[in-house]
Amino acid sequence: MFRFPVYVKEMEKQKKWSEVLGALYKDWAAKKDDLNLLLCIGSELWYCLEFGDEHEMSHMIDKQKAKCQLDEVFSFGSTFFSEEYTFNLFFGYMISLFPYFFNGDFDEMQQKAKEMLRKACELEPNNPVPRIWYYGSHSNHPLYKTAKQEAYESVCLLFPKNGTAVENYMRDMLLP
Repeated sequence: MFRFPVYVKEMEKQKKWSEVLGALYKDWAAKKDDLNLLLCIGSELWYCLEFGDEHEMSHMIDKQKAKCQLDEVFSFGSTFFSEEYTFNLFFGYMISLFPYFFNGDFDEMQQKAKEMLRKACELEPNNPVPRIWYYGSHSNHPLYKTAKQEAYESVCLLFPKNGTAVENYMRDMLLP
């Protein structure tokens, strides 16, 4: 199960975005084989890059450094976790929304995202969560709304109410 370290939520409340990124990156660098930490630092970097201006964090983080670290985390994950459901699910989703955050051609990265989301569906065929993001990565897919309705309980377990900024965002995006 994907879970953030306890300190993340508290640091986010205090708007210590740079410190959150630094602590998560340090934790991941010390335990690179920990997929959960890779997902935490990757999604937090992605969130800060995307929503930095909205949450007044743009002056608190070094966006170039964050992008470089996101590329590093993604590259490492692609090498060592490419057969893992959660890696394909989370990075596939993040890339599908903002392929320009990742090194590579825009169109190639969009295609890579769809492949990763399809793989997540294949790795967990009975799990409705990856279907939401896979169908959502295709314009007006007829099964998108059905997948969102089927996944309600799974989403609530995966992303608890009042979680970290990333957990709250993911929950909002996945629930009908």
